[in-house]
Amino acid sequence: MATELARVPCGSHQRLRFSWGPGSELYCCAVNSSEGQLGEEESTSTAVQWDCPGPISRRIIYDAHVKYVECEQVKGDPLLRPAQLEQFCTDVGAIMDASLPDDEELFDEEAQLIAEERALWTILSLFFGGMGESDRLISQDLASWLQVNAAVLLAGEGGRQLSPASLAAFESADYPELTEGYWETLQRLVCLGWTADALSLLGLHSAWAAWKSGGSLHPALAGRIRSLDAVASLLRCFPRLAGAGAAAGSPRRGAADSGAGQELSGAEEFLSYRARWQGQCALVLGEGSLWEGEHEAPCRALLACMAGDVEQSSRLATSWPELLVARLLAGHPAVGRAADLLHLVRAAAAARPPPAAGPGDAAAALSARVLALLTACAGLDAQAALQACSHGASAWLSAHAALVVAQHPAGRQLESDLLAEYGCTQPEFYKLNFVSALASHEPTRSVARGYLAWCPHHGEQALHSLDKRMAAEATQCPALQGLCLPQES
Repeated sequence: MATELARVPCGSHQRLRFSWGPGSELYCCAVNSSEGQLGEEESTSTAVQWDCPGPISRRIIYDAHVKYVECEQVKGDPLLRPAQLEQFCTDVGAIMDASLPDDEELFDEEAQLIAEERALWTILSLFFGGMGESDRLISQDLASWLQVNAAVLLAGEGGRQLSPASLAAFESADYPELTEGYWETLQRLVCLGWTADALSLLGLHSAWAAWKSGGSLHPALAGRIRSLDAVASLLRCFPRLAGAGAAAGSPRRGAADSGAGQELSGAEEFLSYRARWQGQCALVLGEGSLWEGEHEAPCRALLACMAGDVEQSSRLATSWPELLVARLLAGHPAVGRAADLLHLVRAAAAARPPPAAGPGDAAAALSARVLALLTACAGLDAQAALQACSHGASAWLSAHAALVVAQHPAGRQLESDLLAEYGCTQPEFYKLNFVSALASHEPTRSVARGYLAWCPHHGEQALHSLDKRMAAEATQCPALQGLCLPQES
């Protein structure tokens, strides 16, 4: 999140007096330096606010607060806590998703920030929120996560080639398969498991239209149709683990891939079916009669990826998240959540390093943050995970991430260790920071009170201070508040 400096008017013969408002707010008043001085400079008053939640953020804050209270209420119950925490992570992810426009092209600055935080929230939930402890596979969860959040995770030139607009551009070509990037895009879609998009793009091949118009007697055309049909038939049976989309906290992926692939109900069934399916892909790949012409080479490359060729699946990946998911799907479907996954994450980042983040380069900064968070989560490093979530993120995300991390065995110590300089735990520190952003705005002050109830060290004092400031605000205008207090610069 970019930091903007506020400009406060103050003349050369004036002094700037100020007082703190409720929360993240500062009242400033520029007055003449001497009571008897008659200057031409007019006194001005300014209210400076920061960390202000926008309209979309406020909807999320209201809805998530109810879920937050439910989760806090069962923290001390070891039987109810895990299930409630997982439900909390799922509900908050769904709240964030429902608050975003359906068309990602319509994202404004606030929606873009929320979309980025949704990607971070999902990763945190998978590892610290208990969402990965049931009959799920991390390879499938990460594949779902990447597809749901592709607009922000694959934001570079390579990512834009997989956007709906770029895929739709192939439809206008007379011979899409001769268009630059067609086969490369198709292979990347297959490697990422985006089977609905892959089947749609494969269906644009001009051979299908020629065959339907009566060209079936042409030997070359018939051979091309056989090879295309072999790939399409196997893609329609692409193995998919039921529930993987739910781990991403979004209904968008389920709608995108409805009916694309063979859905399996459990990890064991999925892995068994996948082994048989990849074996079938290898058999078809070895069928020499299907691949006699040079023009069949692209289809052979697709089948090699589907048969589990990790090197072929990795070749066209343009970023570390894409490379990681391609390698997981091709050769590591049952990878664990600790050392093995951590090794794959680091290897993907080494092969496709995140771009250096320059001033204002939000996409590069997000890529680095996501990499830091996924690395921390794969190693169950609670402190590093919390730091990755809080760096450059909203106060809302930091506060809620702290709750999730502190409930995991790896982060339980966060609830007991006090920060010496603040006299409270780290989760409470993030809550108080979030409350400061809420307290600056009358519509969200009731929610601020609700969060203060769960701050055992400073909550009561902060609530008293908030009520006192609100009483002063109700009786005095900002200009008078600035004049009545002695602080000055």
